[in-house]
Amino acid sequence: SQTFNGNLGGLDGAGAKGSEAAASAKLPGKYKAWLSDDKITADSRLVHSMVPYLLPNMQVVAVDWPDLVDGFLKHAIDVNELKLAMPGLGSNCSEETLVWTGTESNGDGTGSNCDDWVTAKAQATVGNFRQVDQDWTQTCLVNCSNPARLYCVEQP
Repeated sequence: SQTFNGNLGGLDGAGAKGSEAAASAKLPGKYKAWLSDDKITADSRLVHSMVPYLLPNMQVVAVDWPDLVDGFLKHAIDVNELKLAMPGLGSNCSEETLVWTGTESNGDGTGSNCDDWVTAKAQATVGNFRQVDQDWTQTCLVNCSNPARLYCVEQP
């Protein structure tokens, strides 16, 4: 539900932000952000679950990891940790619908990641939380000083 500039404190700092938001909303589990940097991709960081990826309101985003990374989601990731619909109309690079990712739809890094998520003075790949095609994770490049959200994925 919160927005941040691209200085997220690295991958661990971003994950902590997701875990804090989940804990505040009384969601159980551990979380990692759907992010890649120059050394580690989302594909290599996140557990490849064979059970459904669900929004907090129980809408199915993907039936399993292969479905999550095939370039098309079953449902947009448009609900926050409080089970509330996210605001914003959602044109591709509309600031109100941007999500930091640095990640392609297959989980590989794009190489554009706010210098490994530690500066607000570079550019990064963002997704759009209204989209269900590859634009959910890779819609455009924006300046790291802009506000954007995070996708956080529960990890076993």
